[in-house]
Amino acid sequence: MVGHSFTCPFVSQMRKLSDKEKMDLKNTLNKMRDKEKRDRKRESKADSRRSEERRVGKECRSRW
Repeated sequence: MVGHSFTCPFVSQMRKLSDKEKMDLKNTLNKMRDKEKRDRKRESKADSRRSEERRVGKECRSRW
């Protein structure tokens, strides 16, 4: 599109925020990202435990 500019609605809304609001939003997004990382790590640990339980179960059954 020659001669036209497109601005993402999110970007145009961000420009209207005060510095404090931008900082609050940034902090909130960081907290959400950190929580998501912790949740993924917790799920990964649970998957590892479950895999170990399945492996041990298979070993026990193979001995019958």
